[in-house]
Amino acid sequence: MRSIRIGLTIGALCLGSSNAFAAEREVSLLTVNAWGLPAPIAPPRKPRLADVGRWITGRQDDFVAMQEVWDGAVKHMDLPGMVRSSGRGDDGLAFRTSWTVESTAQGRFERARGWDGFKQKGWLRAQLRAEDGTPLCLVVTHMQAGKGRANGRVRASQVVEVLEAVSGCEGPLVVMGDFNLDERRPEDELALRRLTQAGLSDAGRVTQNLRGTWGPDAFRFDRAYVRGGDGWAIEPRSVEVFDPSSLSEGRAPTDHAPVRVVVSIKPTLSAGVAVVAAEW
Repeated sequence: MRSIRIGLTIGALCLGSSNAFAAEREVSLLTVNAWGLPAPIAPPRKPRLADVGRWITGRQDDFVAMQEVWDGAVKHMDLPGMVRSSGRGDDGLAFRTSWTVESTAQGRFERARGWDGFKQKGWLRAQLRAEDGTPLCLVVTHMQAGKGRANGRVRASQVVEVLEAVSGCEGPLVVMGDFNLDERRPEDELALRRLTQAGLSDAGRVTQNLRGTWGPDAFRFDRAYVRGGDGWAIEPRSVEVFDPSSLSEGRAPTDHAPVRVVVSIKPTLSAGVAVVAAEW
């Protein structure tokens, strides 16, 4: 009787691996700066934030990253399932997702200047898993505002803190939010370079959608960065920048343009077949 013995070598595959049989999937990610400041700093926030909450609720995104959801703003948004930072301080960070939240972590930035010193901006990390076992690590952040070299140096230091925070991530990574960064400002060169050197890809640049999100100069503050990991690849497919006035029938409820990023996530196991012996 003929017998054939075949050995299979599958890189990074082990019994019980969550990505052994997972298929490629597209994920919709949205970042929204809710502009949760009170009057007279901003227009009255109760009707504005209600509009933002209704707009988010009416969508079907897998993950929504939110900034400026300050303590006094939460009650006006009416967003079931919203997860906010806990503990002391008010960083205004929150998220909402349809995926299983396995764990969260948070951090407050060590440095801040000017008005930013009245709050405690930082980062909020969530380790997520889809029903098919696909993992995803999401980090929401809101960095130092303002022009000038001093503010640029603070943002560069805050990037370092965010990069330290993602070291605890599993699987593909998305960092999104209000970075207050723009390539046209020389003071942001160091922060942007650090993100690139860490292997993070700018979704807007990958998809060639560099539309601005804030102010008369159309600075591209609101953005997303991605990076694969642990046997998973992630690739930006599209970036959509919404006109803030489209969130409401009246005046624009926020001064930032929300940004939707669609990414593709798939396992990257390399498989090879090696015939280690054959008997005929």
